[in-house]
Amino acid sequence: MAQRTISLGHWLAGDELISILQLIEQFNKVHPHLEVVPQLVAEKEEEMVEKLLSSSPDASGPDVITLYGESLAKFERQGIIIPLNSFISSDSLDLTDLRENLLEAVTYQGMILGMPLIEANPYALFYNKDLFKQAKIDNPPRNWEELETSARALTKDNDNDNLTDQWGYTQCSFQIPLILWQNEGKILNESKERVAFNEKEGVEALKFLTNLRRKYSPPHVNFERGDVGMKLSIVQNIKKYQGMNFSLVPLPAGKVRANSFGGSKSVNTLAILNKSKERQEIAWEFIRWWDNPENYTKWCKLSGYVPIKKSTLKREDYQEYLKENPLLKIFIGELEYARARPCIPAYKEIKMTLNKALGAIEAEEDLSEERIRECLDQSAQEAQELLSKGNL
Repeated sequence: MAQRTISLGHWLAGDELISILQLIEQFNKVHPHLEVVPQLVAEKEEEMVEKLLSSSPDASGPDVITLYGESLAKFERQGIIIPLNSFISSDSLDLTDLRENLLEAVTYQGMILGMPLIEANPYALFYNKDLFKQAKIDNPPRNWEELETSARALTKDNDNDNLTDQWGYTQCSFQIPLILWQNEGKILNESKERVAFNEKEGVEALKFLTNLRRKYSPPHVNFERGDVGMKLSIVQNIKKYQGMNFSLVPLPAGKVRANSFGGSKSVNTLAILNKSKERQEIAWEFIRWWDNPENYTKWCKLSGYVPIKKSTLKREDYQEYLKENPLLKIFIGELEYARARPCIPAYKEIKMTLNKALGAIEAEEDLSEERIRECLDQSAQEAQELLSKGNL
């Protein structure tokens, strides 16, 4: 039988690419008549998305791609990727093994558009143990009040030159949904037809976040510099911060505990392009093989990512891996509180609009709830137009 080949389109580099190449090699080894070949579509994710959105799938392009959840619905609307429901049904794939609510991150109008097998890592709070000891803080924060108190104690002018040279807290601005959810706020309403981030809960959340960032955050997000006490960050940075005396705790709770599946762009998935039936079937065979409990566990150990399959946590080999990598347990525990970012065509643009709102609020001298609401109302109007247009 002649060997049949498909390509996996990606933008990946570094350790993540090395891990995927190892997994591809294992797939090819046990499928002598099939071959998956990695194809670098672009060196940045944004460039790959733009390139694929501006062209139709062709013979020289990839057959299966790595794609963040925020782009799935837009790709489906343009006919670039296909729903996976029929493949999932025909193979009786056990979706109940996935974390509750995770499929919301990849489902649009009932269509499952990608398998979130690459990563759906939640966040954790990294803290600098040396700075905590110097500030005489006995325990890392468990809630918003303690977070602000700790950030205040950690923010210092160590050389008395009236300039801050040690800060309390940092995070990327695209993590606004976490603060919203922790205050029982929403990005969209339940039907995903109306923007909801400008409601009372959103105003309160943005006021808290702006105050935290304005008073206690540095002009950088580099925890590894050693001049920041805390950073809300991702599992990939465990290796990055290895030279520091740090530890991890769950995200401090607001009114409720909340986290997210995946980072600011949502989960990272495998999606199948709308090409020939034969190529689709080979692409699905690769995804199905990756989804196998043994192979998925291999991936989690190769990548160091947080498993979203409940069965993986029960495996003896993964429990041994956890003993060697105990910090992962904090991220795994946070999956219980993780939520899905909306899988809709306009989500990326709505995310950018919300981020601009934070920038506008931070530029204001007046941090009254009334002024914050005005800024959010203006951004919500723009976001609603994007939402309505995207749903047409």
